Amino acid sequence: MRFVRANIRDYALLLSLLAIMMFFQFTTNGTLFRPVNMTNIILQNSYIVIMALGMLLIIVAGHIDLSVGSVAGFIGALAAMMMVIWPPYLGIFSNPLIVSIVCLLAQLSAECRATSPPITDTGFHRHAGGHASSSCARR
Repeated sequence: MRFVRANIRDYALLLSLLAIMMFFQFTTNGTLFRPVNMTNIILQNSYIVIMALGMLLIIVAGHIDLSVGSVAGFIGALAAMMMVIWPPYLGIFSNPLIVSIVCLLAQLSAECRATSPPITDTGFHRHAGGHASSSCARR
């Protein structure tokens, strides 16, 4: 009992998560923990896990990055709109990789011109060639 009182603040979120999971397990008649549902949950959230691991690497490297979520949301929405609106033969332009590279280049350009603070960059260029202020051609 002493351990629970001493550490209740540390484990409050975990206990809340377990309570929510148990609530939905009983209200859905046992559907939540079925293997098919667990597989669907993992597959539908895999891109978030990949983005979170990338953010972890940037933060551990000592940098901060605020634009990853907004750029990922923008790219996803834009790619979905382009796939629906544009004809199939223009599908290469709806490739999210191409759109993300364009966003990266726009952010690097804005940071090199000092119109954007370094806190809003994507962090990719730091691993590719150092901080933007050192990789920009300033003389």
